[in-house]
Amino acid sequence: MNYYRAMKTAYDLDVLVGKLPFDRIVTSLDAAGRALTRADERIRRSEELSQGVKARVDFFDTCAAVALGGDLVHLEDLVLHDAGMDRRPPTHELTRAARLLHVRRRLAKKPPAGILTHNGILALTGEPDPVGDWGERERQSVTTDKETGAHAGAGQGRPAFARGDSSPVGKNARSTSPDIASAGPTDHLGTRQTEDELFAEIDNVLARSAQLARGDLPDERLSGSARSRENISKPLTKGSRLRSDIDDRPADRIGDWLAVLERARQKSLPEVLTAALLLDAWAHLQPLEGWPELGRFLVQSYLMSNVTPNHLSPLCVGLRKSPFRWRRRDPLALRLAGLLGAFERAASETLEHMDRLQIARDRLMRASSQTRKQSRLPEFAEMFLSRPLVTIPMARRHLGVTAAAVDNMIRQLGPALPRELTGRDRYRAWGIL
Repeated sequence: MNYYRAMKTAYDLDVLVGKLPFDRIVTSLDAAGRALTRADERIRRSEELSQGVKARVDFFDTCAAVALGGDLVHLEDLVLHDAGMDRRPPTHELTRAARLLHVRRRLAKKPPAGILTHNGILALTGEPDPVGDWGERERQSVTTDKETGAHAGAGQGRPAFARGDSSPVGKNARSTSPDIASAGPTDHLGTRQTEDELFAEIDNVLARSAQLARGDLPDERLSGSARSRENISKPLTKGSRLRSDIDDRPADRIGDWLAVLERARQKSLPEVLTAALLLDAWAHLQPLEGWPELGRFLVQSYLMSNVTPNHLSPLCVGLRKSPFRWRRRDPLALRLAGLLGAFERAASETLEHMDRLQIARDRLMRASSQTRKQSRLPEFAEMFLSRPLVTIPMARRHLGVTAAAVDNMIRQLGPALPRELTGRDRYRAWGIL
């Protein structure tokens, strides 16, 4: 079987919606909309628990997002890493989870109108410059530097041997090198051709590595010795074009995904259905192959602007705990029904967090109710509800008391005290997880 045959990556919303059997998804659409609205309304009315629920959902949803990508990050490790209390050196997966947690918190604070744009999406990934890919920007900078003469000296830019300069690279190499001073037009022309061939080979290696990393077969044009940039920039023929060739830039795929959003708004589709279509389009188009989690976070931001204005719904948790798994070959109606079921499961998880925090709050308030008026125990109990993790230094700074006073309040809580997370005798932390 040819696993690398050309695949149709276009996402024509008009054709797909026109053929969509709405009778197969209307039940799931109604259930998902009701569940999301119910969870958001409960968060709005529970002011004493809203901050704690949002903080908990951030951690749970981030761990689920990493798990959907095939990695595993323990919730306690992420909470302790976020608080600066790692029990062990952070792994690559934990570092990535911390970055996703930061992105999710940014989405909760920024207005969705500024996020669901081309520049807003790239800014979340740390690439605010929307012009082309890395190789194109690098070639543009090298060409500009050549024209302005910024790289004429050996002390700047590329190494001296690439320009025919045998002198060492130094601070005053530009003024002391006789080769540069006596070089004629023909010598400069030969040097430029040599540089072009060297950079063309580097571009070949980078393009082949990118295709191999994506699981594609490298293009035959990229194998061999030095090629000119003109040959590299030639488009592939229709028969030899791969699923993701070197001319397919992420900027174009992001534009295609945003076009789906704009077309859905023009057709006045239901907001929850639009969110499911956006999530399906992100999985189909793969605008940013290194950021599969970002599409789910962007859909959460869209729901926050239209359906759940008081919180980001934990869609990653719903997708992980749902039996549905997205597959490209499945019909659109089946994919949308599965995604809507995951939306409903996400809302159920939010309500479960609310119930868990409500029970813990009742226990903490009961344990701290029989205290004198000057006691700081009620404020200490509130910290467990507004934060996913509490440490002794954190409580000492927040309450303005000594470490011995915090130890005394921990003993006063007794059975109502949340469980200890670190498993250590020193630098301990407690939380409702």
